Amino acid sequence: MERKYLISIIIVLVVVGVGIIALTGGFEFSTASLGNFATAEEVDDDYRPVEVVDEFSPDTEVIYATCEVSNAPSETEIKTEWYYLDDNERFNTLKHTVDGGSGPLSFSYEPEDGLWPVGDYEVRFFLDGQQVGVVEFSVEVEEEASISDVAMAEEIDNKGKPVEVVDEFSPETEIFYATFEISNALPSNEIETELYFVDNDQLVLSEPIPLDGFYTGPAHVSYTKPHDGWPTGNYEVRVFLDGERVGTAAFSIKEDRISLDPESDLITTADLPSEFVEDTEAGWKEEQSEFEGVPFDSAAFRFWEQSSEDRFVSSTGFVCPSVDDAQEMLDESHSYWTDHFGSYDDTTVETVDFSNYGDELTASEAVNVENGTTYAYIVTLRVQNVTVTVVTGNISKSETEDYCSLVESRIVVKQS
Repeated sequence: MERKYLISIIIVLVVVGVGIIALTGGFEFSTASLGNFATAEEVDDDYRPVEVVDEFSPDTEVIYATCEVSNAPSETEIKTEWYYLDDNERFNTLKHTVDGGSGPLSFSYEPEDGLWPVGDYEVRFFLDGQQVGVVEFSVEVEEEASISDVAMAEEIDNKGKPVEVVDEFSPETEIFYATFEISNALPSNEIETELYFVDNDQLVLSEPIPLDGFYTGPAHVSYTKPHDGWPTGNYEVRVFLDGERVGTAAFSIKEDRISLDPESDLITTADLPSEFVEDTEAGWKEEQSEFEGVPFDSAAFRFWEQSSEDRFVSSTGFVCPSVDDAQEMLDESHSYWTDHFGSYDDTTVETVDFSNYGDELTASEAVNVENGTTYAYIVTLRVQNVTVTVVTGNISKSETEDYCSLVESRIVVKQS
């Protein structure tokens, strides 16, 4: 047995009976004897076994070997030798010299690494050099090692168990966990997990689960978001025990998609001053189509104007199938409107600093070439898979920012 032990020995000889205590007054015994050999996980205050047992689990913290001493003269030597029978190895010897009398004697062993090797053992008892008794015991695993309850979670508790089992994550999820239960595992058991990208038939990561000792309880593996986020698709975490696949948790990485009505959930007539009138003939709404080659699930355009002062506000919203589509739509929608104003002979379009709204934002201003004044702002923002272009005419920059803030807040409400 290739293990070293930190030996913790409790050896107590309790003298019982008044006549025995008087032994030193000239009352002698010619011989001593040992009996009642036993093993136990616990001894009582008198150092006798609380319960005699001969079968222990590998994670038993301490094993006691006990006996009863009778009629021991002074300087009687009692010795125990401990053997791991599977290797026919004596791994320790303990001696104690008693001062005389009778009573219980208790030895205790505690493995250095907290783990007893599985197998058969015996403790041999010696009295003044002669073997007088033996007690046998075994260390066994009640059941073979197993893995169960493989699951995925975005959060675990302080015991390593899932707070909530989920099977879908966002590409931007910072960290998620594979959790499972281990039963009756030893360091000799090989436990390994594989993160597998099913759609690409690709092994992403393999992680061994080392064990320092016998273990039953929860276990987990954490996965941290790559720099560019998680690729969308279907995944599995596969758990192996001694080379055999014993559990699988399937999950998917999907884009966070916001569902809203681009006609009614962005800017509405109620958001504008009463003198603004909507031009319903100019407005439009479409489903499942493309704009400048970029797909969208739904889109709508609304336009309001105050004719007497030549002021206007418009909103063009796109709900796209993915974040990537929405990002591309941001560029295309913004280019469409800047090209529109740039086509006027007396107008130049320039980029402009703007307050940041949404995940991405780009802003431009249409400037009158003759007098250098800004008469329109074009602001396109994206929140996840939704892209909106707000265009204002003869309206201040701060008012335009208010409309953008309103749009952002309404998208975020739908997001939650």
